[in-house]
Amino acid sequence: MSIHRAGFIAIAGLPNAGKSTLINRLAGFKISIVSPKPQTTRTSILAIDTEESHQAVFIDTPGILKPEYGLQKKMLNSALKAVREDADVLCLVTEAGVPPAGTDEFFQKIASAGIPAILAINKIDIACNEELIIKTTDYFGKLMSFRNILRISALAGTGVKELKQILIGMLPEHPAYYPDGEFTDHWMRFHAAELIREQIFNTYSQEIPYAVAVGIDEYSERADGTDMIHAALYVERESQKPMIIGRGGGAIKNLRERSEAEIGKMTGRKAVLSIRVKVADGWRNDPDFIRKISGE
Repeated sequence: MSIHRAGFIAIAGLPNAGKSTLINRLAGFKISIVSPKPQTTRTSILAIDTEESHQAVFIDTPGILKPEYGLQKKMLNSALKAVREDADVLCLVTEAGVPPAGTDEFFQKIASAGIPAILAINKIDIACNEELIIKTTDYFGKLMSFRNILRISALAGTGVKELKQILIGMLPEHPAYYPDGEFTDHWMRFHAAELIREQIFNTYSQEIPYAVAVGIDEYSERADGTDMIHAALYVERESQKPMIIGRGGGAIKNLRERSEAEIGKMTGRKAVLSIRVKVADGWRNDPDFIRKISGE
C-alpha cells in the first residue's frame, strides 16, 4: 500500500520576502494577492494542493514585524498562530540579509514551535550576495535547526520544484483533510475583496493602500454568467476619499476595471463591480471593525 501524506505547511517570514508569490507557485494557481509593497497579506490563507499521493495545505501568513497599531497586531498573531498551532511543517522565507532590529523575539516564538523547518532564501535571481547569504543562514541557524536550506526564486520558479518535493516529504502519513476539488478555505466573497485590495496596492501610492479596508456587501452569481459585486472601501479620514476617487472619478474607474479583470480571471465569469467609498475613522486601531471586516 502506497504512503499518503497530508498536512499543513506554514509559509512565514518578513514582509515582502515573496511569501505570496511562493505559495502561488507551490499551489500552481493564484490564491494570494501580490504587490511590490510590503504587508500586503493581512490574514492567513490556505492553498490546498491535492494529488493521489498527498494533500499539502499551504498557509500564506502575514509578514513578521514589530506591530505599531491594532491591525498589525492581528496580522502578527495570525502568523504566529499558523506556525505554532496549525502547521506540521514550516517553510521560513527570507531574502539575503539579517532581519531588522526588533523582530528577534517574534522569530524566537516561531522557533519555539519546534516543528520541522526549511529555510528558503528567496530572490536569488536579483540578489545573490554570498556574504549576505552566509550571514542570513548564520542568523536563522542560531534560532532554530533546519532540515534543509535552499536558494530559490519564487518569481522565476528556480528551486521551487525541489522545495515543494522536500516539504511534501516532511508531511506526516495521514489521509486528506479536504475533499478533492477544494482549493482554499475561503469563499469567493473573500477573494474578491483581496483582489480589489491587490489593485489598490498596485494603483495608489504611499500610505493609501494601508489605510484602506475592503468589504463585500453583496456577491451574486447570475444565470447569464455574470457576477454582480458591490464593494465598500473604508478609509480612515475624510481627506482620503478624493484620493481614492481621483479627478473626475478616473482613479476609482481604473481601480474598478482592473479589479473586474482580476476577479474574472479567477472565476472564469464576467465580473461587474460597483464601489462605494466610506470613512471609518481610525479603523486600523478598532478591533471590532477589524473583526467585522475579516468576517469573524
